Amino acid sequence: FQITAGDDMHLSMKITNTGSARWINENINDLGVVKIGSHLYDAKNKLLDINFSRHYFTKPVEPGEVVDTIITINFRDAGVYKLSIDLVSEGIIWFENIGSKPQLITVTVQPK
Repeated sequence: FQITAGDDMHLSMKITNTGSARWINENINDLGVVKIGSHLYDAKNKLLDINFSRHYFTKPVEPGEVVDTIITINFRDAGVYKLSIDLVSEGIIWFENIGSKPQLITVTVQPK
């Protein structure tokens, strides 16, 4: 992907709940709410921000359900980045820690 610093990048995603648990999308304390999240790395794989972005599902996701969604991410600074997109159960665990394979995207951000 190639964008200009400060511009929004829109990523179309298809996500399937392959587990046996319902993914909640809201609760009073956010604990256990499943979101799409991302980690940001530089071009040399140095972690820059473990909590770069979070994106809510619009409704709970049932086991076996497929969700089509678009997330929007903004890069303020020019450079070459690696964006690792995964799911996170807030306050509990990133899905990559229990076997999920994050989607890795290289993004070149041009100066304005």
